[in-house]
Amino acid sequence: GFDFGQLTKESLKKQELVMEELLHQFFPNSIALSAFKVVASIWLYGIDELIDDEFVREMYGVSKWGYHKLDYLSDSLTRQVSYHLLHEIGQMFVDYNKQDMGCSVFSIKNGSQFIIGRNFDFDAHEIFEKEKLLKWVFPDQGIPFVSVSWPGMVGSVTGVNKAGIYASINAAGSSDFGRIGTPTTLLLTKVLQRAPSIEAAIKTIEAAQTFITDIFVIADRKNGRVVAIEKSPSRFSVRELGSDQVVTNHLLTSIFQDDQTNSDRQTNLTTLKRYNRGLELLGLGKPFHIKTIASFLRDKKLVGNRQTYLGHKASINPLIASHSVIYQSASDTLFVNEGPNTAGKYFGYNLKASFENKRPILTSFIEKDMELSAQKIENVKRAVVLADEGISLVKTDCPMAGERLKLSKQKYPEHENVKLLEALVEKYCKKNLQKSSQLFKELIRSNPAYHNQSKRYQNEIN
Repeated sequence: GFDFGQLTKESLKKQELVMEELLHQFFPNSIALSAFKVVASIWLYGIDELIDDEFVREMYGVSKWGYHKLDYLSDSLTRQVSYHLLHEIGQMFVDYNKQDMGCSVFSIKNGSQFIIGRNFDFDAHEIFEKEKLLKWVFPDQGIPFVSVSWPGMVGSVTGVNKAGIYASINAAGSSDFGRIGTPTTLLLTKVLQRAPSIEAAIKTIEAAQTFITDIFVIADRKNGRVVAIEKSPSRFSVRELGSDQVVTNHLLTSIFQDDQTNSDRQTNLTTLKRYNRGLELLGLGKPFHIKTIASFLRDKKLVGNRQTYLGHKASINPLIASHSVIYQSASDTLFVNEGPNTAGKYFGYNLKASFENKRPILTSFIEKDMELSAQKIENVKRAVVLADEGISLVKTDCPMAGERLKLSKQKYPEHENVKLLEALVEKYCKKNLQKSSQLFKELIRSNPAYHNQSKRYQNEIN
């Protein structure tokens, strides 16, 4: 942990400052922040007993390189532990604001061989895409592994170990409640470091106490078995992925069939739309090849092969992937996209050689997305930021909202948020109700990603 912190100290500082910024967005004044800290300390009391000592020691080593100007929030070690709860905290907010950050996984098989590709979608801040890194771990006790990670992170969200176990997590939701549990990212590290087989991985996950619902995709290079483990604080099931499959963010096994939260997420969020689009792609009968998976992960269309604007949250590639990864079992190669998102090259690492030599060994790569440039992605993201700023200003500062509309249109006028800002400006600033109603009807017909968006547009029509 000390070495990891030392190697990444500058990136760790940048990351901690972003964390501070995001915290103050949620709690903009000192009273609210103090209240949150009190509630959090009570809520999470006892969580230290559910985190393995070796992980705490590693976090302690990392904490020695923490940015100590943030000690007013808490000591550096407590902050490191708290960062490992971001996945849990983020999922708790999903069911309140009815918008998600979904991950999509593809598994295609050819006999006992498989190729798995996954987008880890997380758009809280661009730093999580720009500062990603490959963490190669050679523990004193356990199995060497590699994970796609961030500075200071002891936990894992995507990784492969020397024994050929692939492991990743997709967020999900159920009505089950757990006050505290082992952070899921630390549970995944435990799997990577200690599981020599898929059976051992399943047992490790089943035995753990967790406090949110997740889907674990686990694969074993030795026998070609791939499973999706659906785990909540009180329920557990294993779904065999015996053929070409897609995994998004809803639960499919029978024990969750009548779960209201799981049903609500399918109705209100994007998981079912991405799942159905993934099934369409798998049904195209493309060759069993890493480039096939790469094309799926880069797909920007909607169900029914419908064209849409770049960045649509119901597409497989909504331009928010913090990392995009492909694992090919036959060659034991892990491909990681350089970014931004899925647009850059996928660099392939020979894991057998890398673990033997204790350093990354590049073996091949997949070409960058020829349809999408880094500048185009930047334009889309900038347009969204400008549009969102305008939307927040439209009822209080029309000139400024109009300026944001002008600038966002210059960047990427096709985005739904830009069109929403235009409709709001017409209604509340220009008082042109006929024009605004027309624009809101067009928004409804444009396949909004979320159910609550359609309801909002309908309510705005005069």
